[in-house]
Amino acid sequence: MTSRLAKAAAALALGAAAFAAGPTAIVYVGGAVVGGAVRAMVWLLSAGVWVTVAMQEGVDWWSIAGRASAAAGETLFTPGVMFGLIGLELLGAAAFYVLQRLLKDEERGRDSSKETQ
Repeated sequence: MTSRLAKAAAALALGAAAFAAGPTAIVYVGGAVVGGAVRAMVWLLSAGVWVTVAMQEGVDWWSIAGRASAAAGETLFTPGVMFGLIGLELLGAAAFYVLQRLLKDEERGRDSSKETQ
């Protein structure tokens, strides 16, 4: 009986924590998403203006591509972006590991149900 009570209490505590953390996460993550979208729109607009001005001044496409790739390289090699990319890679690896474990457990369950029939 205490095992059921402990499981119910753990489930209730987990639900309460998720209910409390949900709105907070939505506010902070939503703010980051909106801020990122605004920065991306500003960047795209300024990039469009820069390309238009460069084309009017007679700059060739290779110069534009070189400048854009240099800017992308400088952006990717900042410490914040590097740690963010490493974090995303680790999160993806963990997700693949969990998926593999779930599918392996599901496959075992399917195999054992075939043996009983």
